Amino acid sequence: MATGPQDDAVLTYLATPAEGCGEVPVSTRPQRLRLGSLTPRDFERLCHRLARVQATVEDVRIIGVPGQFQDGIELYARRHDGTYVAIQCKRSSDAFPPGEITAAVDKFLVGEWAGTAKEFVLAVTADLEPTQTSNRIRTEKERLAKKGIRFKPWDEAELSALYYAKTGNSL
Repeated sequence: MATGPQDDAVLTYLATPAEGCGEVPVSTRPQRLRLGSLTPRDFERLCHRLARVQATVEDVRIIGVPGQFQDGIELYARRHDGTYVAIQCKRSSDAFPPGEITAAVDKFLVGEWAGTAKEFVLAVTADLEPTQTSNRIRTEKERLAKKGIRFKPWDEAELSALYYAKTGNSL
């Protein structure tokens, strides 16, 4: 069937640029970092970097090398006011039960940093949201508070939030 000049004019829109692109498909990023895939040393490095970019911190140091005694912590940070934060890094491929939280606090308290640090950070690759774990965190916070030490757990959710906040991305 032949087309006439009138039909050609109607179809010329096919050769012109698009009027709009529509919406691009949404590509979401993971809401949480995959911390379990990090080696223990890389997890320490991540914690070191996140501690270093805290506004109140002037210096962060790794304590020791693999095989050396580290006094219950892997990192320490000196704040601008001269106080210290002690950081223990625990990479775990599974859950982090309440007893391990107490064990980490016990190990910290028998070390020399318990007399120096005003804050103890327990950084773990696991999720610390289960009820029993949250209850143990509260108990250990109260225990350390009696000694003038603030307890701050950095779990998968907190580490992810810190990372995304410091990289300019939001959750």
